[in-house]
Amino acid sequence: MKNHFFLFVFTAAFLLSGCSVLDPKKDPAVYYVLNTTETPQLPPAAKRPELALSVARVQLPAYLDRMEVVSRPAENRLEASGTHLWMEPLGKACTRVFSQDLAQRLGTGRLAIAPSLDIYSDALQVQVEIIRFDGEPGVEVKLRARWRLAWLATGKTLLTGEHAFAVPLTSKTDYEDYAGGMSKALNLLAEAVAQEIRKINLPAS
Repeated sequence: MKNHFFLFVFTAAFLLSGCSVLDPKKDPAVYYVLNTTETPQLPPAAKRPELALSVARVQLPAYLDRMEVVSRPAENRLEASGTHLWMEPLGKACTRVFSQDLAQRLGTGRLAIAPSLDIYSDALQVQVEIIRFDGEPGVEVKLRARWRLAWLATGKTLLTGEHAFAVPLTSKTDYEDYAGGMSKALNLLAEAVAQEIRKINLPAS
């Protein structure tokens, strides 16, 4: 009986204290997305409204293929944050943002994004392989990528190239600034590829 009494007193005190093992715990993780960049008004000579684009899934190095945000505090050292995470797979996010930025910079609404690549039979296929995409918060984000342009119908390669960009950052602790720098780097890549596409003579319709 005495043991039951003490158990009752302990349980009552525990409940009155407002503590419970069932209380929800706040998720310490913070989630980020990459965003497209608003395009300034394009001059008529820069627009290619008749052009169809077919953008393959952007290829990432294995160290970026994770939900954790990866930074590079030293040249040979990487850090994957346990609390700063991507809301969507990074490869999918890079494909989405690069594709939309590229289409906006060419003034075309004819855009197919992986896996739906065969919507337009006359499309220009764009393939991107990211070699490096990381940086140090408060310092910079670095992006280095190879790209290839080909006609989807024939597979014939028209142009290939490689670009590298460095986007300066301001906050050493703000990962939102870091994610914004990555978005800006993808925007710069899209503009560089758009400039190359403008050099291509479109096939006669």
